[in-house]
Amino acid sequence: MLLYRAASCVIFFLWVTTSPVLAQPGMVTLEPGFTLVDAQGKRFALAEIVPPAYDRAQIEAAERWLREALAETNWTPHAIRAPDRYGRREAGWRDAEGHDLAKAMLRAGMARVSFDIADPERAQTLLALERAAREAQRGLWPQWGAVSFAEAGALSGQYGFVEGTVQRIDTHKGHRFLSFGEDWRTDPTGFIPAKAVPRFAMPPLEALVGQKVRLRGWIEERNGPSMLLVQPYAIEVLP
Repeated sequence: MLLYRAASCVIFFLWVTTSPVLAQPGMVTLEPGFTLVDAQGKRFALAEIVPPAYDRAQIEAAERWLREALAETNWTPHAIRAPDRYGRREAGWRDAEGHDLAKAMLRAGMARVSFDIADPERAQTLLALERAAREAQRGLWPQWGAVSFAEAGALSGQYGFVEGTVQRIDTHKGHRFLSFGEDWRTDPTGFIPAKAVPRFAMPPLEALVGQKVRLRGWIEERNGPSMLLVQPYAIEVLP
């Protein structure tokens, strides 16, 4: 199906008219905000991973890597979700041999695992790739590190890792709070909404009291620095 000579132009015409849904290398393009656009103009966000979003040098490095990957490989979307507020459908991407774009970005150290993957097995597979890239300091990992909750207030709205020692576990209206201070209403917290609490049943959250942990997710201001937790793997107990 590839073009090798000008004499193949008739074959190319037939391929386009009979197989319009398949993308060729270079036909999936990249827009700002890591938005992928397929040959039909449909816009997608990358599923399961979080590329850099605030540091310009990091964004440009990840964009260069991704543009090369899109130019060299025939990627097609799968596991497509409903559109987000930007009109993009979140999707995974694979090529004809089953290679996975999310895995490739993680191996290269150009993205981090999202905090909300529902499939535990899939989450662990991606976390292992992320961990290997972090340990090898590939890609952007020399610039990525965890911060303490004392530093997290300045990073509101950003994705990353926050570390601290759990002081207590609080409950309010069915929600659970990993409190990193004396009062969950004013001090740093990890926030588990009521609907997600059953996922954190074993081991019990109370076992985290006194433990130093690393949380992954979006840092936000919620009566002090806070991080939404919806999957247990977003909490990592540190030595």
